[in-house]
Amino acid sequence: MKIKVRITLLGNTVFGSGKSIPGGEDIAVLTDTEGFPYLKASTFKGILREAIKNIIDWTGDETDINELFGEGGECATYENRLIFSDFTVHEGIKEAMRGIGRAKITDCFTGIYTFTGIKDGIIDDGSLRSCRYIEKGNIFYGEILCPEKHRELTERGLRAVKYIGTMKTRGFGRVKVEEVQV
Repeated sequence: MKIKVRITLLGNTVFGSGKSIPGGEDIAVLTDTEGFPYLKASTFKGILREAIKNIIDWTGDETDINELFGEGGECATYENRLIFSDFTVHEGIKEAMRGIGRAKITDCFTGIYTFTGIKDGIIDDGSLRSCRYIEKGNIFYGEILCPEKHRELTERGLRAVKYIGTMKTRGFGRVKVEEVQV
């Protein structure tokens, strides 16, 4: 069964690409070839895995977490596993913006945050950094293929996800994750 999922950014959020731009951003946002930000399926899988593991631990549920997500490094798919798509902006928005250029597309969804490190209550010399973030209010859509027997636990896990991305200690990443009916 397919679960359609919507992630609404309630705060500015960083889907980090793991890259930096020399002379520019120390933390860059993950974007596709056209410049649209997105969240990788594997990243969301890890976030949901943690949420569901917490539910299992707190409630004493007997579900084997590895039955839903597999074990580290496993790539095989089995009939009881959850399978994820990437989370992207709505296709209608993408279609309307195509052709304006990669940089302009990225700029429409993102902003730049600059910050410094603090050491002993004083700004640490040489610690000025910049981070590109996705602006709050943006919405991302994806899908999870879910065996019927795990649907309820998966839905509970989705509702339990409250933060996504990096820089959570600086107030980034608050989200609302919900199933959407189509």
